[in-house]
Amino acid sequence: MITPSPTANAQDVTATHAPGPWICEHGADDFFFVAPVDGEFDRDQRDANARLIAAAPDLFAVLVAWKDAQQATDDSVEHLERAIAEGWHNDPSGQGHIGDSNRLADAAWTKAIALRDAAIAKATAA
Repeated sequence: MITPSPTANAQDVTATHAPGPWICEHGADDFFFVAPVDGEFDRDQRDANARLIAAAPDLFAVLVAWKDAQQATDDSVEHLERAIAEGWHNDPSGQGHIGDSNRLADAAWTKAIALRDAAIAKATAA
């Protein structure tokens, strides 16, 4: 079963956006201004900030997918524990059910990882 670390591939990502905390203020003509609280950032950070903000919906989708994958893993483990406790884990039918649970968890992790990688690429222009 796939169960990646939450920090998998983190060493490959370089954050160039301005560090938080940030503020969001309503400006003229219904525009919003988002900037670090200290107001200090350079042009490269401004561009990185814009990419990060543009990637926010994708990053949220990653969080949802990660949560779903974790739940699928928890369900799979619970299913296996129940199978062992009830003695049907070695039964061919039981093994099929356990395998199905594992495949669902693997598929959920595969989706979460793909979404994570795409969101990081979008946020960092990698």
